[in-house]
Amino acid sequence: MVDRFRAENHFYGVNLGLAGELRRGWWFVQGRAAVGLGSIYQSAQIDGSQTIVTTTGVQSAQGGLLALPGANIGSYNQTKFGVIPEVGLTLGLYLTPNLRFGVGYNFMYVNSVIRPSGLIDPGLDVRRIPNFPMSPTPPAISSVRPSSFPFHTNDFFVQGVSFSLNAFLETGRLPQVTVMYAPGARAAIESVSIGRDAVYVGIFDNVIGSMHRFRRDGAAWTDTALALPPGGAADIASVNDYGSE
Repeated sequence: MVDRFRAENHFYGVNLGLAGELRRGWWFVQGRAAVGLGSIYQSAQIDGSQTIVTTTGVQSAQGGLLALPGANIGSYNQTKFGVIPEVGLTLGLYLTPNLRFGVGYNFMYVNSVIRPSGLIDPGLDVRRIPNFPMSPTPPAISSVRPSSFPFHTNDFFVQGVSFSLNAFLETGRLPQVTVMYAPGARAAIESVSIGRDAVYVGIFDNVIGSMHRFRRDGAAWTDTALALPPGGAADIASVNDYGSE
């Protein structure tokens, strides 16, 4: 026995708002407020079924326990005027001139939504439940669905806390990039593996394979060629994703 209740809300409209930021020293405060005005298209789909397995075979019927033919099974829709205000506030600190961290609070409200729980009628009419045993047998009930459906709407709000880490907001430029290895005209990089304290690069130079270990030394990289048997190819395999073995 299966009951299916599906509710959807789609907002179509315009969104108007303001946003600003205040800075004092290393601190900053961001604020924004907006409101959406338009229509909310609300749709509901209700369906139910049951399957009975007997010694003579399998029987299927439309209707479950709460989704019943002639009562509520079908597709329904309506349109409501929608108002969706939203506010947000973020307080943060510049960690460096190009990196800042913030904590924010956000709140959004919708004046009218439908939910699956609002589509369920808890008042059971056992006469409409397919294959429900009753004695004596009740008179037949119309299986034609009603022309209208009683939508039960309510308001809805959501709130949350956000964390942000924004870099390069002031300059809009990436930090200086240091070249670790630049292959020549006859060289190519075959593989790159990153360890805990070094980067291992497999290089083919003039069809000869080699493995190099690069380590950071201040502002530069040091390049060490690993001793390998001649005339072969090498690759790096890690036995521990969190170590350097």
